[in-house]
Amino acid sequence: MGDSTAGKSRLAYEALRAAVLDFWLLQARPSEDLQAFPSAVCALRRCVVWFDEFDPFMRAGGITLQMVKAMLAVPERQVVLLASMRSKEYDRYSARQRDVTAASLRC
Repeated sequence: MGDSTAGKSRLAYEALRAAVLDFWLLQARPSEDLQAFPSAVCALRRCVVWFDEFDPFMRAGGITLQMVKAMLAVPERQVVLLASMRSKEYDRYSARQRDVTAASLRC
């Protein structure tokens, strides 16, 4: 999380280089058909799925909980899901979650 020039992507890249040298790297793009993405991940034994600037993936037609579960379902595979998000977007989604949580507590 950070501003657009905070170095989020660079930090993620360097962490990947240090931690998972022999993994395939798949970069998800919000413009792609994400329905097919879990199948691509499941075809690999070891991979990292990178969601750079995650907020577009959270919108309608983006990634779902079922997709995440499918990518992580097989214990014999090693899958790392990595995402970055700007502080402004994180705050926006966090505020929405706080509003939903507060509303549910009032009921």
